Amino acid sequence: MNLSRFLLIFLTLINTLLGSTHSITEEDFIFRLKNTLEDSWDFETGKIDIEIKEVEAVHSKKKYTGFKLDLKSSLELIQIDTDSDSQENEYTKSRSAQKNKIYLVGSKRFLSNPSKLSFSINKTDPWERHTRYKLSSYERMYKDYSHKNYFSVKWKIPLMKKTNGANDFKSYQVDILQLKNKRNTYEEEQESFIAKLLSEFYDLALYQQIYQLYDAYINELSALELRDESEQQHTTLAILKADTERAKTFKLKEGLQNKISLSLEYPEFLDANMVFDANTDLTPLLDLENFVRWNSRSLKKIDIARQLIDIEIAFLKDQSRPSLDLTFSASHLEDTGSTKKNTFAKNVNEYHVGLEYNIPIMGRDLKNYKSQVAELKMSKNLNKYRRAQIELITKIKSLENSLINQKKTLNAHIKFRDILVENDLKCVSDYQNNESSVGSVIGNKKDALEEKVKTLEALMAYKKDQIALDNHLDRIIMSVN
Repeated sequence: MNLSRFLLIFLTLINTLLGSTHSITEEDFIFRLKNTLEDSWDFETGKIDIEIKEVEAVHSKKKYTGFKLDLKSSLELIQIDTDSDSQENEYTKSRSAQKNKIYLVGSKRFLSNPSKLSFSINKTDPWERHTRYKLSSYERMYKDYSHKNYFSVKWKIPLMKKTNGANDFKSYQVDILQLKNKRNTYEEEQESFIAKLLSEFYDLALYQQIYQLYDAYINELSALELRDESEQQHTTLAILKADTERAKTFKLKEGLQNKISLSLEYPEFLDANMVFDANTDLTPLLDLENFVRWNSRSLKKIDIARQLIDIEIAFLKDQSRPSLDLTFSASHLEDTGSTKKNTFAKNVNEYHVGLEYNIPIMGRDLKNYKSQVAELKMSKNLNKYRRAQIELITKIKSLENSLINQKKTLNAHIKFRDILVENDLKCVSDYQNNESSVGSVIGNKKDALEEKVKTLEALMAYKKDQIALDNHLDRIIMSVN
């Protein structure tokens, strides 16, 4: 057995022991990424932050608009004893009294308008017992009592300045925007994670493809029918050099495969072969400015900061205005009882319409100062948004142009690779017909191998720039979901 055949058997055995046993497609990998996004501890803090802000937003909404209802009651017992040396007048020697009250109070505010509706239901049953004396002799006793049921409703409508929970309404608006911001941040982290892992997936696919190319190259050299010892030595040297490069590629492949497997807690990934999508289609966005306005999370976060400033400005302006409140109220009283002189029963209905006006004359310097600062912050934010938008659009267009040029380069590599492969086949045929040397065969195969590697590298560079483009467009999450 010649040395080249021995090397072929030995290296094939090593490749079999270390080779992949099953394949993982890009779709399989993305599915695993989805599971990781849902279950990984890496995103647990972000999830908890969102849940905290959701609880705060629900609470602030309930605090402002929630129906509030309170049940209250009170009871007071009174005993007053009096000693008097009056010789003529009758006096109250002892007075016992009870004051009890139970009432229900409710209110409701609305997101659609700044009005407030409130009502109350009261019930009281007070009584007093009087014991009358003259000198030291008992004269008489009588009891006063009443039963009162009172119902009232009030609707307060601010016509200018918000006077019904303006701070609570502002807090609710802020919490809603902060919740959106938390979700944007969380999705940004997920997007970056997916982009990074997808890019590494293509790196790994590249290493595996290059490894397989070297493997095929070694097999082809080992299969040559060599004529003499010189050709055998020449071929063996080429095989050893190729195997050194294959071993380097294998080390890179194994390192990255282990890293991804640990990141995704995916043991099956360790011995898998990557199957990737070689599609190089590109459709540039026609209305790029409008797309990023509605889809870019980085721009959304800047815009949320603008909205927060806008809420502060609106609040300060509102609270600096005069207040003009229109109030409608109605009440009904049912009152029955008895006194020393008579018994009574009455029903009283009341209706009120009122206007309350209040205009601040002095002491507005603090609000004016805060408004000026907020306006300046708004200008700063708008400039920041515009700069970020221009930079993002420039980067996206640059990536699109780069992909167009890379595709041209890739197509050129593919054509040149096909020419070299054809030359290689012809040279092998010539060698078999004793019309060329083994050195020419090895040279042609090496040139074809190197161009195949360059073609793969060009393809993977294109795919990774596609990922970078999708990442800048914030559409990786959309494609994964």
